[in-house]
Amino acid sequence: MATKIVSFWGKGGTGKTTIAAATAVGLEEAGYKVFVFSSDPTPTLCLALGVGNCVDRLTRVGRIEALELSEETVLRLWRERFGDEVYEVISAFLPVGREIIDYVAGAPGISDQFLMYYVYEVWRRGDYDYIVWDTPAAGGGLRMLRIEYELYQHMTEAAKLYLRVKGVLEKLRRKTTTRTPDKLIEEWKELAKAILDMLASNNHLLHITTTADLLGLAVTRKLYSEFNMHNIRVRRVIANMVLERGQSCLASIEELAREQQTVLEELEKQFGEIMCSVPLLEWRPRGRQALLKLWELLEKNGCVVF
Repeated sequence: MATKIVSFWGKGGTGKTTIAAATAVGLEEAGYKVFVFSSDPTPTLCLALGVGNCVDRLTRVGRIEALELSEETVLRLWRERFGDEVYEVISAFLPVGREIIDYVAGAPGISDQFLMYYVYEVWRRGDYDYIVWDTPAAGGGLRMLRIEYELYQHMTEAAKLYLRVKGVLEKLRRKTTTRTPDKLIEEWKELAKAILDMLASNNHLLHITTTADLLGLAVTRKLYSEFNMHNIRVRRVIANMVLERGQSCLASIEELAREQQTVLEELEKQFGEIMCSVPLLEWRPRGRQALLKLWELLEKNGCVVF
């Protein structure tokens, strides 16, 4: 079967890393080969899985392969993959040195975009049945990827025109033995489109996790709108850590429970059949057995599509 991506998106503090870890354990228990990957800058995946450290190194947890990438490693990998190409294109038009690579690497959204490329490459190789992806908080790189793709469309034509007018195409071809700047820009555009197509495909099973409060509701609505704009289907909206009636008699908790109920009704109204909820747990979801217990609860409540 084709590799499927089960991704979890949402603001920080919604428990998406824990739910991603439980999903990886549940899929492994069902006999699937699983790669669980966290690109959240707060490294808690290893903690949830009950292992010491999987930051910047692929770690086996039973039959699961787990990895958390630090910001420093992400930017190093970006430089290794795209640094020379970026320099080649920019230096064709402007008198710049190789320090321009570090300047571009520091641009907002570069790391988020590279992480999407990283997931795309793992998905394309097809080494796993499932990739479980714990995304950065709020997932702001999606819009930038779309803007980038549209920018490349304009840059391709602009580069061709510039090179024609200046009469330097042959000179650049001698300098660059394999690809001219306009060809590189065209390849970037196609790569951005391929990543967007992957995210919009039936192989991508996208979940939004949220807390049942007004901020969570606002972020969820924004994310849902963003995905809808890019024709990326949201499979589930998971309201996590929901207080159940009678769970506590403390006045402050009862007030929070009432607010949650109001937000849950709004989530139900907007997201209907793709909406589900998970109660506030009475145990710590750490380690295999606790994660399997959470997975069973997620399955029972219809909260994960796989």
